[in-house]
Amino acid sequence: MNAFKYSFNTLCYLDEDVVTSIARIADCGYDAIELAGETERYDIDVVHRECARHGIVVSSICSLFNEQRDFSHANPERRMTALNYVKEMVDFAAAVEAPTVIVAPTALMRTTLSSTIKKERDWALQGLYEAGKYAERREIQLTIEPWNRYETYWLHRLEQAVELVEELQMESVGVMGDTFHMNIEEEDVAGAILLAGARLNHLHVADSARLAPGTGHLDLEPVMEALVEIGYQGFVTFELIPNVSEPFEWLRAGHGGEFKDPYTRQSIEHMIGIEGRLALDPSSAAGVS
Repeated sequence: MNAFKYSFNTLCYLDEDVVTSIARIADCGYDAIELAGETERYDIDVVHRECARHGIVVSSICSLFNEQRDFSHANPERRMTALNYVKEMVDFAAAVEAPTVIVAPTALMRTTLSSTIKKERDWALQGLYEAGKYAERREIQLTIEPWNRYETYWLHRLEQAVELVEELQMESVGVMGDTFHMNIEEEDVAGAILLAGARLNHLHVADSARLAPGTGHLDLEPVMEALVEIGYQGFVTFELIPNVSEPFEWLRAGHGGEFKDPYTRQSIEHMIGIEGRLALDPSSAAGVS
């Protein structure tokens, strides 16, 4: 048994059938799968059947915030679309028995203001509060993800996400880190995790170029040590994306075979190797019983 629970995000598998994805992830030794926030891609009965067959669970739903789904935009229709979308993802999570839904306060790749910082922050807080109330009723956790400066104009660091959560004062809303974004924005990745402490309820891991751990220069040993120190109880989830300007078009063109079996296996083996070097055992992390 490993010291942490490991999951793999299916975004880099593109449009692959979930039956194939579940089998691959289970065969590589994972505990769980993270599904993309597109309900039309999945048959819930099939997800249940295949997860049970292979002995894994659904860790989380990776929500996709396009320009029409934006909690902080001046256009109220975009804010309402974001709220309705997160409610849909919460229902989806409940249906597949996933504990966590990833959320963001703004749309991906919106790097300019639509109003004032204060107004946009207030709109985001209002939307996240309503989403959090809905999630609480369904016994689902939301987790707020900071992105790097090239993908959003605000909420770049874990401390900023913690501030939002502290203002919300909701048990159903926590924060998450992503080592790719953190490698750009945090002065100390492990230190940011320690600062988040019990507020951290999800984690994405990738190396410095957003590829499999071990392919870049990011040192993940201090990250693992920080997780042990805070008694982290969530999943360590790998989110890998090709390091090209149009990653999903690149995948659709037939590239990226390494993101399937090779990178899926390398990711977990790299982290288990770190566990071994740190002499971690299943009692080291609070998330493993």
